[in-house]
Amino acid sequence: MKKLLSILLCLIICLMFGCTKNQSSNGTTTSVPSVDVVTILDSSFVSQANDIYLNSNNYKDKVIIVQGIYMTSTVKDKVYHYVVRNTQTPEGENKIVGFEFKYSGEMPKTNDWIQVLGNVEPSTGADDKESIILNATRVDIMETRGQEFVSN
Repeated sequence: MKKLLSILLCLIICLMFGCTKNQSSNGTTTSVPSVDVVTILDSSFVSQANDIYLNSNNYKDKVIIVQGIYMTSTVKDKVYHYVVRNTQTPEGENKIVGFEFKYSGEMPKTNDWIQVLGNVEPSTGADDKESIILNATRVDIMETRGQEFVSN
């Protein structure tokens, strides 16, 4: 059901942002390129997230769709919002991997399973290092939880 919902959402986004035809004043028709959508999958979550962080310029004009656990952290009285998954390092240490995001709408509850749609923007993270953030256009609370532990 989760996969079907994700596929339907991707199709809706593609239709919303798909190619549109513009007719000029001289009667010719031109196509405007569609927006690229990148859906981060369970099977390649860690590698896709790493690629987005390492090559953020390649993703700046793409819509990123990511699902995971909603969590926050507060640093110097500022609240940071994240969509994350759990993973294990080769040494057996548990870690989280995911994205910080900003959103102007209502935020979910901690530990809700969410889906975030957004664009990559440069940012300064909670640790004052250069990073990226997802500028979310949409945050949905999902009824069905996905794979909480990922590896690859």
